[in-house]
Amino acid sequence: MALEAWGYGVRAAVDGEEALSITRSIEPNIVISDVVMPKVDGLSLLRTLKRWNPGIAVILFTAHPNLADAISAMKMGAEDVLTKPIDFNRLRLELERISSNHSNGSAPRKPLPANEAQLAP
Repeated sequence: MALEAWGYGVRAAVDGEEALSITRSIEPNIVISDVVMPKVDGLSLLRTLKRWNPGIAVILFTAHPNLADAISAMKMGAEDVLTKPIDFNRLRLELERISSNHSNGSAPRKPLPANEAQLAP
């Protein structure tokens, strides 16, 4: 997976509910999620993650770009809303920007893709 090749630790979840459970246990610095997922959608995941940890960085992906949803996500604190198919160069730049902005001597960033199949290179 590209994220691991770039030096990021990865934990994958099959749906939003599992992503919430994993983030509770490992407390990642960065979460990468699809907007459309079973059980808990990406916007609900974002809302919950930001309530638990306002400093967590969240990147959302969508195959069906919707300006209203993108604006809503950004207002809720998403770092970015990217479209599919995934542009891995843009994703890498976003991760580097987030890591640089949040760099304060803490542990390496640990993205959590909430839908592993969507992030396979």
